[in-house]
This record gives sequence, C-alpha cells and structure tokens, in this order.
Amino acid sequence: MKPTSTWMVTFAIVLLAQAGASWGDVAVELRYPREVFRVGSTTEFVTNDPVLRIAGTVVSDGGPWVLSVTAPAGVPDLSVGFPAPVEVTLDLGTPSLVTEVVFTPVVERNGGVARSFGVREFLLATSLDGLVFSSAVPLASGSSVASLDGRARVPLPEEREARFVRLTWQSGWQLAEDGSPDIRLDGIQLATRSSGSVAAPVSVFAARAVSPAKRAPFAYDVVLHEGRNNVVLQVVDQSVGAVGVGSTDSASIAVTFLPELPVSSSNSDSSPVVLSDGASLAVTVPLGAIPETMRGLSLTRVDTLSVPPETYRANADIDGSYPPILAYDFSGRFQEPFQAVSTASLPGQPPSLAVDGRFEFPSTWVSNLAPFPISWRVDLREESVVARIVVYPRVEDGVSFGPQRATVLFSTDNEVFTVAAEVEEFPDGVATIEVSNPTPARYVEIVIDEGKQASDIQINEIEFFTPTGSRVLAQVTSDTLSFREPVVVTTRYFDADLAAAGAPLDAPVGVFLWNPDAREWQWTRAAATEAQRLNPGARAGGGGLFALDANALSKLAVFVRSDSSDDRGVVAEWSFNPFSPNGDGIADTTRLSIRLAGDPGGAGSEVSVHIYSLAGMLIASPADGAFTTSGAVTVDWDGRDRNGRAVPIGAYIYEARVRRFAAGTTPVVANGIIAVAK
Repeated sequence: MKPTSTWMVTFAIVLLAQAGASWGDVAVELRYPREVFRVGSTTEFVTNDPVLRIAGTVVSDGGPWVLSVTAPAGVPDLSVGFPAPVEVTLDLGTPSLVTEVVFTPVVERNGGVARSFGVREFLLATSLDGLVFSSAVPLASGSSVASLDGRARVPLPEEREARFVRLTWQSGWQLAEDGSPDIRLDGIQLATRSSGSVAAPVSVFAARAVSPAKRAPFAYDVVLHEGRNNVVLQVVDQSVGAVGVGSTDSASIAVTFLPELPVSSSNSDSSPVVLSDGASLAVTVPLGAIPETMRGLSLTRVDTLSVPPETYRANADIDGSYPPILAYDFSGRFQEPFQAVSTASLPGQPPSLAVDGRFEFPSTWVSNLAPFPISWRVDLREESVVARIVVYPRVEDGVSFGPQRATVLFSTDNEVFTVAAEVEEFPDGVATIEVSNPTPARYVEIVIDEGKQASDIQINEIEFFTPTGSRVLAQVTSDTLSFREPVVVTTRYFDADLAAAGAPLDAPVGVFLWNPDAREWQWTRAAATEAQRLNPGARAGGGGLFALDANALSKLAVFVRSDSSDDRGVVAEWSFNPFSPNGDGIADTTRLSIRLAGDPGGAGSEVSVHIYSLAGMLIASPADGAFTTSGAVTVDWDGRDRNGRAVPIGAYIYEARVRRFAAGTTPVVANGIIAVAK
C-alpha cells in the first residue's frame, strides 16, 4: 500500500458494447469474497488485513452495463485492478475553492527515452453534493516528463467552489493494444485556495470497455476502515433503447476490520477471535493461544497453479495429476520494540525499550535521582502522523512515579525538533497527551521538566496513535506461526473448486499443512463434512468442509488424495529427528504432527504426548490431555524436561496417545525414538 491517503469510497465500472449489440438481463457473480461466507450462517466476517481483494464476473448478453461498488474507505492504488479506470470523482470532504488538478503519472525511462502514462486530455465537472454536477469543461495536461517533481499541474480557467470533482479521461500520452488510452497514475491531488495540495480520496472510480464479453471479469482492491464495513456491488443494464429502468442485480459483503488481535487474556470466559478471508477459510484463535507479541494474522488465498508441483507430485498421500483444490498462505505481524535513548537511567537498567507491548514494571525505562530536565527520545523507524501519546507510569500503592510537567517535540531528521504539545500537570495515573496539530514525525522527544516523585521517574509503557486511532507500531512479518494452544482451522471447498482443478466431484480430497522444516505437505487426516450435511445456508455450491486443530501454521492446501493414502489409526511424525536444542537457531525445536484416520465422530479426542528415558522414566509431557475436535494436531518440544531444564544428549522414547470420546472406542498409540543431538 502506498503511504499516501486512500483513494476511494465508491467506484463504478462502466462497459459499453459494440454498436448494435442486444440488451437484456445482467447479474453480478461475486467470486472472492463470496456474498455469503458459507462456513456459517452469517454474511459477516472479520479480518486483520486492511485491504480487501474483490473479484468476480458480470454476466450479461453482451450489452452495456454499469457496475458500482460502494466501499467505505477507498482504494490503496489506482493502478491496481481491471478494467482500467477512465473516470474518478474526488471528495474534498467539505466545500472548497478548487484552483488546480495535479497528476503524478507513471513515467518509464529506457535508454534516455521517457514515456509518460499520464492523462493528456480530460473533462472536469464539479458538485457540492455529489449528485448534481456542473457541465464538463475540457482541459489538457502535460506529460510531466520534464517536470522536476514528476507532477503535471493543470490550473483551472477559474476557481470552482466544490466538494466533489469528477475527472473523465479523453486521451492519454500512450495507447493500449486495443487502442484505448493507457493511463497509469501514482496519484491525483487537488489544489485549493487555502492549500497548495490536497490528497482528496476518490469517491467514484469508473472503467470502460468497448465491447464487453458476456462474462466480463473484474478485480479491485478496497481499503477497510476499523470496525464494520459494508461493501455493496450493484450492476445496472445500460442498453440503448431499454424501456424504463434496466435490469439490476447486487451483492453485498459485510466485513469487520480488526487492526490488531486483542491482548492475550487468562480469562476463560473471553470469546475467541474468528478471522476469515470471507470465502473458504476461517481460523478461530482463543485469546490464550495468541503469542505475546503477535498483533495480526493474515490469511491469503493464492493461485493454486502457483504452488510448485515438485512439492506435492512425489507425495505418497497426494494425487499429483491434479493441482491443489485450494491454497492459502498464513503470515503473522509481530510487534518489535522501538529503540530509545534517555539522559538518565538506573544502573544496569538501560532505557532500551520504548514501545514493546508490555505494561508490567519494569518495561520501558527508569531514571533515578537524575537532574531535570530528563530527555527521552524514540525512533519510530518511519514517518507517522502522531496525534496522541499515552504514558503509563508506574503506580505503586496509589503513588505515581510518572512525570508532572513535560514537553513533546517532533522531528523528521533527528536534528530539527519542533514543539508538538506541552503538559503542565500530569494526572497520577495514565496520561493522554493530545497533539493539537498532528504532523508527520519519525523522532519523538519527551522532555520531562518535573516528576511526581522528585527525580525518580519510572514509566512502564508509552504508546503512539495516529489521527484515526491506530497505534504506531514497529512490526515484522513471519510466515511460520506457532501458537500457545491449538487454533481451529475451518476450510470450505466447493464443486467449482474441484472443477477448476479438473478433478471429479466425487474425488477423495484431504487438507494438508505445509511443514517448513521438513519441506513437505503433511496430510492432516481431518475428516470432511459433505455439503448436504451442513446447515441449509451453507449447502449451496456442493463440496464440503474440513475442521482441524493446529498449533502451527505456515501454508494450507486441499489436494486430491492418492489411492495409496495411508489410513492407519494414528500417524506421528517429527519435523526434526534428531534435533539440536542448543540455541543456535537451527533445529532448536522439533514439531510432532499427529494425524488420525477416519471420522472422529464429532465427539472430539484427547491427545497426550509424553517423552520417556530409555529406562522408562517420564522426562517431559509436551501435551497432556489436549482436546481436539478434528483429526490433526501438532505439538512442539524444545528439548526441556518437566522442570524446564535442557535434557542431556541422547535417545528418548516418545508416545503419542489419542483417546476418542465416541462410545466404544479405545485409545490409539504411536511411539518411537526421538533423538537429541549436540
């Protein structure tokens, strides 16, 4: 996503047919995400991803139609998606006197030759309410090739009072293969009398095709705002000669954007978080399973043909003649601490952390008997607009060790600092510092002129927030995730997914998890529930549903199983055997993947994993009575005994015992040798 403001609230796609084309019914088929997330009965799903990919097809008899998509927060990039845009409407938020349009086109340079993909001629119309627009005025734009800042500025013949500005492309500096203007823009801004440049979000986005196919695909990215978002698609027949209002169809998506996973809680009554892509995958995460620093979990559907065939064609459990039925990548966002410097600290307690997600003392920094003022400076790693700072001082027996009086300064270069806020009297507890004029800052300095307790300043945590209320965080992304306890993964596949892979509708399928250590797809043996056994709202589309427990996630895929798939009662495989828990970062932890054959019967199972010495003494219990409702679970062992001490190098006996709760069943056991190396 570009660091500039988002670009769309509503966009429309306009396609015009060849002369003489017939007209009739139209329909919109939403392929991703689906109009109804069919794993459950609700149309709403929750995501940690701020950008939602929308893809589908407009079905018509070849006549022209208009597809409008209402999105709550815009688009991240005008150059992404198809069909290509030919019209945008920018929303200034409030009526302003518009003086200029500024384009930032894509410019390609090759061998000293520059090619601008900017707008050459366009129409401009304005409106105060977004409903009634003025007559369009033709204007011309430069290519920006020779400009110093890469922008093409188009002054208006006269100032226009407007909140909405509609721009319609007439021609560009380059042509596409079909003869239409090839226009690619990195940005559009408006200039007003009161501001030299305004990054107004786009409220309407339009694209045009000369002769649409009877099944015309579309795909766009939309930005989500925090909380509930309603994304609505509506297609309207625009055939010439149609009597009255043309045929219409619509689809809707209800999605809640959760910027961060909630902080882990020991409260057993806390509800788990259910994240989904809104199409075929959901992950139910108990709060106690979330790693301490994990802030987000992304579920990304990938093109099944992009899964390397060499990873599955030699797998004895997979029929390699078919590509995957479904494929997903998982990734997690983890908070890292901001680095800070201070003029004072306790001996042996350097102020090395500023924002680390921990609120327990000591967490951030401490100073003791230091002369005032005490200066504390943090590097946010990249520029962010900071509108609010929250300081969490240590409070012991009602006594606050926080600041009493302080000044906040901002800088973008760590050299020139300007005053952003001043606090004359801090409260005894948590203090919120509001920045009256939020500006971009990379470095934040807090100068404490006076403390609550003489020179003894103790602060547990400091947080920074943007004007929209999002926390400013330092985050890293990992594509291999481990959880404190199992999460529940629900995968829904459809007949259309089987057909797209060329597989028969009655093909035996299974859900597989990628083991990054062993570099192979491992069959989970999770039992499938056929579509006709789902609730009525989830049956449409055929296929079936898998549910499994997992302690670790990296990639997931649904494959057609081979005829030689092993259907033993229980299979237990280690990712590393032997493994070397010596702290060098290589095979320090090994993972036991336990897979059950057959349908657990819906009653669940109890899984225990014990490690014994060769003499039969119990050494460790990586899992002791873990509950699972599926046929798959993973358990990690770090090479430590029940007291947390590293075990000696050598061979050990492991036992994986599964007891199903269904009546008349007996425990099934898999055991063998696990070796601990140097």
